[in-house]
Amino acid sequence: MRRLIRLLLIVVMTMTGLSLQAQEVTKVGTTAAKFLSIPVGARALAMGGAYTALANDASAIYWNPGGLAQVSNREVFFMHSEWLADINFDHFALALGSGNMGTFGLSITAMTIG
Repeated sequence: MRRLIRLLLIVVMTMTGLSLQAQEVTKVGTTAAKFLSIPVGARALAMGGAYTALANDASAIYWNPGGLAQVSNREVFFMHSEWLADINFDHFALALGSGNMGTFGLSITAMTIG
């Protein structure tokens, strides 16, 4: 009987330790697509990235696509940023206001290395 209790105690302690270890989550070195969080546009950068509510130009397609509704003319937006060691970040946006049909937008974000 003692042997059974001892065996059960060892099994329970082992399972408890394994379950606690399985719940430990570390996020060290798990960054993916970090370039998607690089802010776009001089006006937005000057405002510290708090630009979502004010986006009313071609860069609105990045910050808040609903802001394209305020664009009535054609607008082109291009941004080039030399980020870290030989990493270039480029963003291109085109907004075409078409009167009664609303506004059409196109956006390309690219990161090149080297």
